[in-house]
Amino acid sequence: MLAAYHGRAELVRFLLSRGAQPDRLNERGQSALSGAVFKGWTEVVKALVEAGADIRAGKPNAIDCAYMFKRDDYWQLLGASASEISSDVPQRIP
Repeated sequence: MLAAYHGRAELVRFLLSRGAQPDRLNERGQSALSGAVFKGWTEVVKALVEAGADIRAGKPNAIDCAYMFKRDDYWQLLGASASEISSDVPQRIP
């Protein structure tokens, strides 16, 4: 969902209310939630999580993105912890 990647929380909520699939992956196998975590769009992350987006969907998933891009403030929002990071995730970005 391109709106998620660009931080358009209101549009994301609208699209979700009209049946957009929160777990649909792009051509690279990435979820809208992972993209929002990567970009740091907190309101979009909230909207997708509230809509039931799978935090483990895609590669890398939202948990892995939170770790890699030091979005430690997202652990609680995602309902996850660092212990759930995939074993093959790259190191944190300096």
